[in-house]
Amino acid sequence: MLIPAIGGTVSETHSTSREATAYHEAGHAVVAIATGIMRLDGPIECGGDRAHVVTKGREDRIQVWTEHGGDEAHWKELMAIVAAAGSVAEGRYLREAGRKVDERQLLSDACMDVAEIREMFGPDCWAGYQKKAARVVAQPDIWEAVKKLAACLVERWPKPLPAKEAYELVRSIEPAAPRLSLD
Repeated sequence: MLIPAIGGTVSETHSTSREATAYHEAGHAVVAIATGIMRLDGPIECGGDRAHVVTKGREDRIQVWTEHGGDEAHWKELMAIVAAAGSVAEGRYLREAGRKVDERQLLSDACMDVAEIREMFGPDCWAGYQKKAARVVAQPDIWEAVKKLAACLVERWPKPLPAKEAYELVRSIEPAAPRLSLD
């Protein structure tokens, strides 16, 4: 079954800009691909009042991860980083574009991502995973892939970007969880 595992409702603030929303979703997708913990099973959708990356359900993803030698605790750690990567990428884009960043609004825009992390690790973990995600997103190849994917999402707006095309755009970043610095 396909579910929109990462995403949320687009609010009436800075995140309604196509670019900010595209960077948010690109952050999720690129970090998911880079960590190797999930594959996109459907399009990246940015348009209308919702935006999300379609992946398999959580139980399916954990099963695939553990079948390939990963442990569930490490998977959850990486999943939390993927969840936080959306708001990290959005915030970085806004800062680099010289736009005012309202941290409270970024948190509000990421409410579904925050809820996923809190469900896995408890109520006080969001800031820690944002810091870890910021270190991953700051890696030059990751940030370049986020920018490339976000630009494509903006260009196609409001049409969804098929998963195959997303992979083609970011094929330079193979799943590389061991090289990602998560500490």
